Amino acid sequence: MVKILERDLERHFSKECKRLGIESLKIIPRFSVGWPDRLVILDNSEVLWVELKTLTGVLSAKQIKVHNTL
Repeated sequence: MVKILERDLERHFSKECKRLGIESLKIIPRFSVGWPDRLVILDNSEVLWVELKTLTGVLSAKQIKVHNTL
């Protein structure tokens, strides 16, 4: 089985969004952890918070808390 890294998954996601003409912004919080990996903005101004995980990836307790708040 080929091991897929989350950074590769995120790179693929970003490229596919770009190919489809969808804005996908990398979230890099300066003073906080647990934020989703990407902010996706759709044509109708809908905003999606996207957390990318591999099949074996697990959300941290902080990620769960932040995601529930969002």
